Amino acid sequence: MPTSLKNVKDEKDDNDDDSEYDDDAKEKTKYKIRRKLFRMTQRSHMPDCWTLTSWILTWWIPSFFMRLIGIKDKQTQQAWREKVSLVIIILILCFSVGFLTFGFNATVCGRQPTRIRPTGINEDQIIISGRVFNLKSFTHATPYPGIPATGDLLEMGYGGRDLSFMFQTVNYNCKGIFRPMIPDDPHGNVINYFPCVPIDRSDASKVNNTDNPKREGCHVSPKSRKALRKLEVAGDIYYNWTDIQQPGTSLVAFNGHVLDLSRLRYLTPNIPMPYQIAQFIGPGSAFIGRDATYWLSTTADRLMIGKCLTDVLKVGVLDTRSTGCIISDIVLWVSLAVILGVVLVRFILALVFGWCISWKLGSIREETAEERRIRQDAVLQWEMNNVEQMHYPRRRSISSIEESLHSATPSTIHNPSIIDNYHHNGSVGSVSSAPHGVVRNNNNSGGGSNSGRAMRRFFPTTSRFTQPNSPNYNRPSPYGSRGFGGNSADTMLTLTPRQRRCTTAPSSPANYHNIIADSNASYHNSSSSVNNSMMLTNSNHPNNSNSYVLDSQFFKELHSLGRLQRDAAADAYAQKEHRFNFDLLYTFMVVTCYSEGEEGLRTTLDSLANTEYPASHKVLLVICDGIITGSGNSKSTPDIALSMMKDDLFPRDRVQPVSYVAIADGTRRHNMAKVYAGYYKYNDDPAKAPEPMPLEKQQRVPMIVIVKCGAPAERKSKKPGNRGKRDSQVILMNTMQKVFYHDRMCELEFQFCKAVAKLVDRHPARFQCCLMVDADTKVYPDSLARMVATMSRDPKIMGLCGETKIANKSDSWVTAIQVFEYYISHHMSKAFESIFGGVTCLPGCFCMYRIIAPKGEQYVPIFCSTDIVESYCENVVDTLHKKNLLLLGEDRYLTTLMLRTFPKRKMVFVPQAVCKTVVPDTFPVLLSQRRRWINSTVHNLLELVLIRDLCGTFCFSMQFVVFMELVGTVVLPAAISFTLYLIVISFFVRPVPIIPLLLLAAILGLPAVLIALTTRKMVYVGWMMVYLCSLPIWNFLLPAYAYWNFDDFSWGETRQVQGITGQHEDHSRREGKFDGKDIAMRKFEEWARLDRHATSDESSQHVRNYPAIYYGH
Repeated sequence: MPTSLKNVKDEKDDNDDDSEYDDDAKEKTKYKIRRKLFRMTQRSHMPDCWTLTSWILTWWIPSFFMRLIGIKDKQTQQAWREKVSLVIIILILCFSVGFLTFGFNATVCGRQPTRIRPTGINEDQIIISGRVFNLKSFTHATPYPGIPATGDLLEMGYGGRDLSFMFQTVNYNCKGIFRPMIPDDPHGNVINYFPCVPIDRSDASKVNNTDNPKREGCHVSPKSRKALRKLEVAGDIYYNWTDIQQPGTSLVAFNGHVLDLSRLRYLTPNIPMPYQIAQFIGPGSAFIGRDATYWLSTTADRLMIGKCLTDVLKVGVLDTRSTGCIISDIVLWVSLAVILGVVLVRFILALVFGWCISWKLGSIREETAEERRIRQDAVLQWEMNNVEQMHYPRRRSISSIEESLHSATPSTIHNPSIIDNYHHNGSVGSVSSAPHGVVRNNNNSGGGSNSGRAMRRFFPTTSRFTQPNSPNYNRPSPYGSRGFGGNSADTMLTLTPRQRRCTTAPSSPANYHNIIADSNASYHNSSSSVNNSMMLTNSNHPNNSNSYVLDSQFFKELHSLGRLQRDAAADAYAQKEHRFNFDLLYTFMVVTCYSEGEEGLRTTLDSLANTEYPASHKVLLVICDGIITGSGNSKSTPDIALSMMKDDLFPRDRVQPVSYVAIADGTRRHNMAKVYAGYYKYNDDPAKAPEPMPLEKQQRVPMIVIVKCGAPAERKSKKPGNRGKRDSQVILMNTMQKVFYHDRMCELEFQFCKAVAKLVDRHPARFQCCLMVDADTKVYPDSLARMVATMSRDPKIMGLCGETKIANKSDSWVTAIQVFEYYISHHMSKAFESIFGGVTCLPGCFCMYRIIAPKGEQYVPIFCSTDIVESYCENVVDTLHKKNLLLLGEDRYLTTLMLRTFPKRKMVFVPQAVCKTVVPDTFPVLLSQRRRWINSTVHNLLELVLIRDLCGTFCFSMQFVVFMELVGTVVLPAAISFTLYLIVISFFVRPVPIIPLLLLAAILGLPAVLIALTTRKMVYVGWMMVYLCSLPIWNFLLPAYAYWNFDDFSWGETRQVQGITGQHEDHSRREGKFDGKDIAMRKFEEWARLDRHATSDESSQHVRNYPAIYYGH
């Protein structure tokens, strides 16, 4: 090799070595920097701004003192500090409102003297230099010449007269201007300029400049001047410009004072008219009837003349206001305009909604005005007649599992030792712990084994950048009718990935033709018959970790060409059969229950099952939050729910608990649940309520019951499996998210998907809506159809609610005061917000969310969006703000999250959709409920006020309305106090405070006008009067109690646990350390493959008999 080439090669090798060394050095440097930053972060314990603020505001309570009074936990101490800080801020806001209402005007404007019109002088009053004094309480010193012995000046006829000439101001500003011909002392001073006589205001011509030559009663001595201070001042005489400019008068304004120039003709002969003043008042003077302040202030000499004339000629003051008073009036009127404007706008837009929009929303078929009127009367009768005898349960305590087991009959408990042997029963939370990867079987029979059949694999033919109209790639379906393992080899319709939140339409009825046109030729190989056997095919998907769409459908037969056509035909037939004028949407009807009794739960499920909506397009989903036995119930809540289900797809004794990640902290994050699937069973016992329904009216409604039973460590717990309502909702949200994003799922989510497909024979992605209903609510028959119709017509709507009415109106005075509050919150607040598509609170007892929304040719996840699910699944709830959001008002916070994540979409109110529920009938329960509601409202409004993308701008925006609602909520105690004070003082104070009274009348009176103009249900005017009488309770007692209990995160009187006292129900409290190894997360294909293997080995598996009373063991 030539030397030059060798040198070049050696040099190149050296350069490569150097570059590799530099790369290694850079990597090491970066690693060191990252480690250093991590350590600094770990060492940093700087509190955030709010925590620091809470410590500053509560500096006067040291931590050791809090420990002495029983607040020992640091987290509880911090929550207490935050509560006190919030209360201090609320008090500051209340005092600010009080200052603006009562103190601002007095501070800025100052204390204004009493003003009296010239014609308002009484006979027991006198006037001196434009000021009015009372003579009733004054006694003149005696003896004096001409003064009665009693010292009563009224006996001398002075009442109602002007005594200014008897108390003249001489030798001050006028010295040097009025030059006497004969002074009264060597210094040129005089006693008087005018005769010392009273002036009759009705006839001033009676005064002559030569009267009283002896100058008696001129009151020039210091003693007489001091005596003048004893007179009671009644006020100042004021003149307006109409008085000053009246013909025949000689009034002039100077520096706010009114001067009567005609009095200069009464100068005594000893005082000649000064030349400067003669020019000012001469014939044709341009200043009479005008303001001479400017001219008399141009020079020092003129200013002295003006002061002199004020001393001797003042008869009153000008009717003017100071700058401070003008500013105060401007602030008051602007505040009135803004507040009254918002009130009137809300009222007018609520009228517009009631007249023009409400009857269109939720229209399910063409109706005449007469038909709508008949329906309104039927709804009113349904609301008023509580034939179901729905009443608030007197006790909500629960029994323990041990109590339930002891009270159960011997035939119920097949294996009493099963509790102690729970962790030996083959519960497959993690497949790694199961022998040979076997997963339990939840099916009736094993079906056929496919162990000898080769699995076909489908590799992805698209990427995340593939356009929506490009050919789709096919993935196998792992679902069979009786188990995972069938004989069908039909290919699948799949979805095209585009973005993390976008998926193509999963064979929606509106998308059938596009799907068929875009599908590849594999459709022509699909089976033409819809049999009950579908095959699981194994598929490996390299590079699939970043796929966020369902790129592997697992129901091949459900998406065959013939099946799609038959589904479309079936949807059209159902739509025609019900005379619906909208496209049908598949809907979950979600009922979360805790400790409800059989009658209440039956009433709710009956109303949902009987809704006028095709049973093929709705699924009843009941989620039992733990193994809870309500006080007075003979069975646990899960037992009650399962007693209302028939035709189970899987034998109940074979259904075993599966693991999932719950919303909790610590070891409680691992929870287990069972999934039961069947059909709703109507009541067939005439002795129980509600009455049995005729067979011809019963619908075959698919039903899924999910029972949260808890991990093995909870077998001795009071409430095994209980994680709260939010955790129940998240089970559905997480499942749908995993389906649409094709993410790894836990076994509970897999079993839920399997149950949906088995029951409905449809892909879970076909479900676009979910109706949320509480277990103490009864839904009007056509409400579900009207809510779905609203969703179907406007894809921009992501959530909606109907009107919630009260079933137990007349149970007690507590229920009576709530009727109008429920009514006006819907027909004014929600109606106004619905105009802008921004309803800020969808009640959890009756609302609907959109799971996915069509967007062009694709579907966008909404309810199961990553942003929504991640925020709503927050398990570390360690601040007061988070706890009030997530533990007390999870339903409202879900609405807030959706508005924050999708501010351009709509939240609406559909008044045609109606339900009725029971409300607290005792004051302690109402107090506990409203504590939760008020506190969660405050914290949710704090979140909403930060959303800048709500419609409108500045004070004409929803953000401004939310801000006013937030301020109005926190100052409610002060507002009602000021209102009562205002009403009381209006009877005694003059002038009457007109502006605040007008505002009060508008706020309290407009709802009655709204009732009269929209619904014409005048019965609600009576309920309004009941509500107004209870305003001190609503606006003072309840908010004040709620604010002081900001750190109480329990459900209070509505969630009492038998045997547990003085304990808050806090699902966020950390207990131990979470170990995720017990929960397996796999793609659906992996779960399906394992489930197929379990099905094939079913005959070799030993199945225990489990007691129905306890679902965890």
